[in-house]
Parts: sequence; C-alpha cells; structure tokens
Amino acid sequence: MNRSSCAASRVPSSKGSPNSPPEVTWFANIRNANTRRAYERDVRGFSLFTGIQQVEEYRLVTRAHVIAWSKDLESRSLSPSTIWRKLSDLSSLFDSLCEANTVTHNPVSGVTRPNEGANEGRTPALSDAQARVRSRLLPSTPLKASGPGCPGDAPLSRHPA
Repeated sequence: MNRSSCAASRVPSSKGSPNSPPEVTWFANIRNANTRRAYERDVRGFSLFTGIQQVEEYRLVTRAHVIAWSKDLESRSLSPSTIWRKLSDLSSLFDSLCEANTVTHNPVSGVTRPNEGANEGRTPALSDAQARVRSRLLPSTPLKASGPGCPGDAPLSRHPA
C-alpha cells in the first residue's frame, strides 16, 4: 500500500449476495441509501489515502495507517464531528471484517478521536440546575388523567377527571 498508486483505489461494491465477501455484505447491510453513500465515500477516502486497490489489502492496515489518515483529515481543517464520523465509519467496516474473521483486529480501536463537540448534539439542553428551577415554577397541584382510555387516578394532566 502506498500513496502514489491511489488512482485505482477500489471500495467494495454495495451489492451483496449470500456468497458475497464480508466487506460487500457490510455495505449491503446498510439500508439507508444516504448512509451507505456516506460510508462508501469515507472508506474510499481512506483507501485512496493508503493506496488500497484490492479489498484483500484491508488485512494489511495497521493503527499507524489510521492515525496518519486522522492527522491528514485534521490538516485539511475538517470539523471534529466529520473526522469522528469518518473514523467511526472505518471502524464499523473493520468490526464487520473482524466478526467474519477476515481480519484479526480493528486497527481503528484505540485511535484517539476528536472530542471537542464531536459527539454532542447541537440542540441546547437544560442543565440540572435549570431543570430544578423550572420544576419549582410549576403549580403544586397533581396532574390528573383525562380523556378516553385514561384511568381516572393516573397523574397525567391538570384537568379534573
């Protein structure tokens, strides 16, 4: 594997059959077409970086290859969440290859991933202190269930039963 022979890099096809190699089965098992395309792009990017041209060459990948790719992604000023996703996609492939006994280990395991907001949602959430303040502002009357199918003593709404 070398970077000079990247042009012909090959990613496993996403069309699987019962006798397909495990890497093909992995792609075929990703049901969402958008997710599958994103995984294919990310794995293709890794393949281009390392010079992988045949699926058998995934057996030669070491943690050093993954670390070098991660540093390359960082040098391109990709966001931490994008780098996290790309490493996660590659790790998922290697997990599948491990399960099929195609490779002996997952070289992505143990590689440090970005943590600066990479694994957190963007929707603001209430802190514990904010939730306590808001709960104190609620009226102290118990909630009662109302409507068809609701037991009369279940505390679900403020309407009289």
